[in-house]
Amino acid sequence: MLIFIKSIIWSGEKWGNNSVKFWLLLMVMKTIKSKEIIAYIFVLAIAFIPFFQIQSLADPSLLSRQIYIGFLLLLGLILFGRYITQFSFSLPKPLIFLCLTWLSSAVLGVFYANNLPELWYTSSKVALYISAIWLLYIIIQSGQITIKHLSIGIGIAAMSACILLILEIIEKQEAGTRLWEQKNLYAIQSVFGHKNLYASFQLLCLPFILYFFQSKQLIIKSLSIGLIILLLLSIALIQTKSVILGLIMSVLLIIPMASTYLWKEQKGKFKLAMLAYVILLLTACLLVYLKQEKFTLLLNNDTIKER
Repeated sequence: MLIFIKSIIWSGEKWGNNSVKFWLLLMVMKTIKSKEIIAYIFVLAIAFIPFFQIQSLADPSLLSRQIYIGFLLLLGLILFGRYITQFSFSLPKPLIFLCLTWLSSAVLGVFYANNLPELWYTSSKVALYISAIWLLYIIIQSGQITIKHLSIGIGIAAMSACILLILEIIEKQEAGTRLWEQKNLYAIQSVFGHKNLYASFQLLCLPFILYFFQSKQLIIKSLSIGLIILLLLSIALIQTKSVILGLIMSVLLIIPMASTYLWKEQKGKFKLAMLAYVILLLTACLLVYLKQEKFTLLLNNDTIKER
């Protein structure tokens, strides 16, 4: 496209007519689909999530992102409002059930909550996320964006958050903080204000990065594999037990679901994936056993007993 535009400019200069050059460029710009522009603006908006913070807020990490998602939601309603009536009633029933269960579990807390303002805040946050999922589904159904665009934006956001975490770890190590001793890992804030929130965010990003495994381009597939390894290592190093447990349970649930397809179509890849999973799990267990002093938070059961 860039070469084509340059050739048009060269043609205009050859004829010595600026008006010709202008109209030819205008014609080329009109051929660029507005759908593509909107899609890549969406990619950038998703990728910008780790960087958006309003320091004047009481909780710059969480409230900033919720305001940002709310703004994107309103913008999405304005841009794609015409598709809502067309696709709003085609939501999958399992998705509707899960969203209603999620919202109900938050709202029903009114009967036993000790802090009602906190309850309404949590409920509004859940409602915001459900609305975002609903609108996102409609936009994808309309064809304005695709799973690929969503995965690109989330992949960039995950990579950015991981790089910023690495820089923070290096900075704290150089400052003399021994992060992997006692409870010093809680000194890690990450761009989300807490190491556990970082781990939760990366866990949710993993399925979208896995999307690129089906790419036929070796570079993209290799980058996605490298990013997943990096994210898994970061999750393991900051030792958020709930996220690690959720990751293990997710893999155990995915195996029987994926095996039906892979065993019929790609037995070799399925066996290789199973072998890699078993080796990785055994290696992780062995590492934790041999270096118990480095995994004090993971092996400490005080928080579990307290809860």
